[in-house]
Amino acid sequence: MEWICSCKTSNEDALSKCSNCGRKKPKYFGIKVDFKSNANLDDKKLSLWYLKVAIKYLDDALERLKKLESSKAEMKPNEKVPEHIIQYWERLKTAISLDCNNCFAMLDEAEKLDQNPGFEDEEDISINAITVRSKCLYALASLFYAVNNFEEAVNNFQKSFDLDPNQFTIFQLALSTINLPVEGTSMFSSKKTSQAIENKRQQEIDLMIKTIKFSPFSELGLSAAQILNNKYNFRVSLKDIM
Repeated sequence: MEWICSCKTSNEDALSKCSNCGRKKPKYFGIKVDFKSNANLDDKKLSLWYLKVAIKYLDDALERLKKLESSKAEMKPNEKVPEHIIQYWERLKTAISLDCNNCFAMLDEAEKLDQNPGFEDEEDISINAITVRSKCLYALASLFYAVNNFEEAVNNFQKSFDLDPNQFTIFQLALSTINLPVEGTSMFSSKKTSQAIENKRQQEIDLMIKTIKFSPFSELGLSAAQILNNKYNFRVSLKDIM
């Protein structure tokens, strides 16, 4: 091995000083690390390794998202937010987006080596690239929801649901849809047509009903029923959820 001095001279590893300028050999060039061969490592195992790196990024994103949501919840709706808090939120938003993009990149690498890498965790729960990608899309959608970008929230909740249909995602999809503006104006004015308003209302009700269908007696199922009653004065019938 050789070490290159700051004067760009190559020196034999055994030399403690540069043969050209006499500078001492930096301490970090003296570090020796011997690695055993990873002969048993194959594409499948490397794919699994990339999957676990992706999960680390996902965990980081979820932890930062929790901090963002908690910080926003602490601020009263009508209270002016201090500049340093706004900057803190911006840093968290940037970090969460980067974590999610890195998670997707690691999943892409994993899937190049194995079509759907996966494993079972300590609780015998099956985890694979599809579920991790869905959870990361959910985290990204939750970020958009937290910053009131409901259109992107809907897009990402929908992508998450398409990969891994579950009650949490469809409930959040319903909440995001409620916050979207009505689309559809009259030919003769900029006012929203009554039909456009009704179409959006019906879509919101349908999504809440689908939330209940997943598991009527769960907390989300009961919360969806409350929203249907309080916002739409709608009572669910057996026909709706059968």
